[in-house]
Amino acid sequence: MNNLAGNRAHYREIFNLYARQGKITKEKLNDLFRLVQLNPTPEEKERYFNIVFENRQSATFDDFLKLFRLKCSTTEYTSDEIYKGFLMMSDSDRKLHVSKIEELIDEHTEDPQEKVFLMDHVRHYVDEHGYVDYTQFVNNSF
Repeated sequence: MNNLAGNRAHYREIFNLYARQGKITKEKLNDLFRLVQLNPTPEEKERYFNIVFENRQSATFDDFLKLFRLKCSTTEYTSDEIYKGFLMMSDSDRKLHVSKIEELIDEHTEDPQEKVFLMDHVRHYVDEHGYVDYTQFVNNSF
Protein backbone atom coordinates (compact mmCIF):
# COMPACT_ATOMS: atom_id res chain seq x y z
CA MET A 1 0.00 0.00 0.00
CA ASN A 2 1.41 3.39 -0.94
CA ASN A 3 0.46 5.04 2.35
CA LEU A 4 1.93 2.38 4.61
CA ALA A 5 4.60 4.69 6.00
CA GLY A 6 2.08 7.43 6.80
CA ASN A 7 -0.27 4.97 8.44
CA ARG A 8 2.40 3.26 10.54
CA ALA A 9 1.50 5.09 13.76
CA HIS A 10 -2.18 4.28 13.23
CA TYR A 11 -1.43 0.60 12.63
CA ARG A 12 0.84 0.58 15.71
CA GLU A 13 -2.11 1.74 17.85
CA ILE A 14 -4.29 -1.06 16.46
CA PHE A 15 -1.54 -3.61 17.02
CA ASN A 16 -0.99 -2.42 20.59
CA LEU A 17 -4.68 -2.95 21.41
CA TYR A 18 -4.16 -6.69 20.95
CA ALA A 19 -0.43 -7.28 21.40
CA ARG A 20 1.23 -8.59 24.52
CA GLN A 21 4.95 -8.07 25.00
CA GLY A 22 5.26 -6.74 21.46
CA LYS A 23 3.60 -9.72 19.78
CA ILE A 24 0.13 -10.71 18.62
CA THR A 25 -1.36 -14.21 18.56
CA LYS A 26 -3.76 -15.77 16.08
CA GLU A 27 -6.50 -15.58 18.70
CA LYS A 28 -5.95 -11.84 19.17
CA LEU A 29 -5.88 -11.29 15.42
CA ASN A 30 -9.27 -13.01 15.28
CA ASP A 31 -10.48 -10.57 17.96
CA LEU A 32 -9.30 -7.68 15.80
CA PHE A 33 -11.17 -9.11 12.80
CA ARG A 34 -14.35 -9.23 14.90
CA LEU A 35 -13.85 -5.65 16.08
CA VAL A 36 -13.80 -4.33 12.54
CA GLN A 37 -16.47 -6.81 11.45
CA LEU A 38 -14.14 -8.46 8.99
CA ASN A 39 -15.43 -11.95 8.42
CA PRO A 40 -12.87 -13.71 6.26
CA THR A 41 -13.72 -17.09 4.85
CA PRO A 42 -11.70 -19.97 6.31
CA GLU A 43 -9.51 -19.87 3.20
CA GLU A 44 -8.91 -16.10 3.53
CA LYS A 45 -8.17 -16.45 7.25
CA GLU A 46 -5.66 -19.21 6.54
CA ARG A 47 -4.03 -16.97 3.92
CA TYR A 48 -3.84 -14.05 6.38
CA PHE A 49 -2.39 -16.27 9.09
CA ASN A 50 0.20 -17.69 6.70
CA ILE A 51 1.24 -14.17 5.72
CA VAL A 52 1.44 -12.82 9.26
CA PHE A 53 2.55 -15.80 11.32
CA GLU A 54 4.62 -17.87 8.86
CA ASN A 55 4.14 -21.04 10.97
CA ARG A 56 4.84 -19.26 14.28
CA GLN A 57 2.52 -18.89 17.27
CA SER A 58 2.91 -15.11 17.49
CA ALA A 59 3.86 -12.23 15.23
CA THR A 60 5.69 -8.94 15.61
CA PHE A 61 4.46 -5.52 14.54
CA ASP A 62 6.40 -5.78 11.25
CA ASP A 63 4.71 -9.12 10.57
CA PHE A 64 1.33 -7.53 11.36
CA LEU A 65 2.00 -4.75 8.84
CA LYS A 66 1.98 -7.33 6.07
CA LEU A 67 -1.83 -7.40 6.35
CA PHE A 68 -2.04 -3.76 5.36
CA ARG A 69 -0.01 -4.33 2.24
CA LEU A 70 -2.88 -6.49 1.02
CA LYS A 71 -5.74 -4.97 -0.84
CA CYS A 72 -9.24 -5.39 0.53
CA SER A 73 -11.51 -7.72 -1.31
CA THR A 74 -15.26 -7.74 -1.29
CA THR A 75 -17.70 -10.02 -2.98
CA GLU A 76 -20.45 -7.43 -2.58
CA TYR A 77 -18.94 -4.61 -4.66
CA THR A 78 -16.19 -4.18 -7.20
CA SER A 79 -13.63 -1.40 -6.77
CA ASP A 80 -15.31 0.36 -9.71
CA GLU A 81 -18.68 0.25 -7.94
CA ILE A 82 -17.12 1.58 -4.75
CA TYR A 83 -15.49 4.40 -6.72
CA LYS A 84 -18.84 5.23 -8.36
CA GLY A 85 -20.48 5.28 -4.94
CA PHE A 86 -17.96 7.88 -3.76
CA LEU A 87 -18.52 9.80 -6.98
CA MET A 88 -22.29 9.84 -6.43
CA MET A 89 -21.78 11.31 -2.95
CA SER A 90 -19.42 14.01 -4.20
CA ASP A 91 -20.39 17.57 -5.05
CA SER A 92 -20.60 19.13 -8.52
CA ASP A 93 -16.82 19.58 -8.54
CA ARG A 94 -16.41 15.85 -7.86
CA LYS A 95 -15.17 16.60 -4.37
CA LEU A 96 -16.25 14.58 -1.35
CA HIS A 97 -15.95 16.10 2.09
CA VAL A 98 -14.90 13.77 4.88
CA SER A 99 -17.96 14.85 6.90
CA LYS A 100 -20.22 12.93 4.48
CA ILE A 101 -18.27 9.74 5.05
CA GLU A 102 -18.30 10.34 8.78
CA GLU A 103 -22.10 10.70 8.68
CA LEU A 104 -22.41 7.38 6.82
CA ILE A 105 -20.13 5.62 9.27
CA ASP A 106 -22.10 7.06 12.19
CA GLU A 107 -25.40 5.92 10.67
CA HIS A 108 -24.29 2.39 9.79
CA THR A 109 -21.78 1.48 12.50
CA GLU A 110 -22.74 0.76 16.08
CA ASP A 111 -19.38 -0.03 17.68
CA PRO A 112 -17.60 3.20 18.76
CA GLN A 113 -14.15 1.60 18.36
CA GLU A 114 -14.99 0.51 14.84
CA LYS A 115 -16.11 4.07 13.99
CA VAL A 116 -12.75 5.40 15.17
CA PHE A 117 -10.89 2.70 13.24
CA LEU A 118 -12.76 3.41 9.99
CA MET A 119 -12.44 7.19 10.25
CA ASP A 120 -8.75 6.96 11.07
CA HIS A 121 -8.23 4.96 7.89
CA VAL A 122 -10.22 7.41 5.75
CA ARG A 123 -8.36 10.41 7.21
CA HIS A 124 -5.15 9.23 5.58
CA TYR A 125 -6.75 10.23 2.27
CA VAL A 126 -8.07 13.66 3.31
CA ASP A 127 -6.45 16.87 2.11
CA GLU A 128 -5.95 20.08 4.10
CA HIS A 129 -9.45 21.27 3.10
CA GLY A 130 -11.22 18.15 4.36
CA TYR A 131 -11.81 16.51 0.98
CA VAL A 132 -11.22 12.80 0.48
CA ASP A 133 -9.06 11.62 -2.39
CA TYR A 134 -11.42 8.75 -3.04
CA THR A 135 -9.56 7.71 -6.19
CA GLN A 136 -6.42 7.08 -4.15
CA PHE A 137 -8.47 5.48 -1.36
CA VAL A 138 -10.08 2.99 -3.75
CA ASN A 139 -6.86 2.31 -5.66
CA ASN A 140 -4.94 1.63 -2.43
CA SER A 141 -7.66 -0.27 -0.61
CA PHE A 142 -9.43 -2.47 -3.17
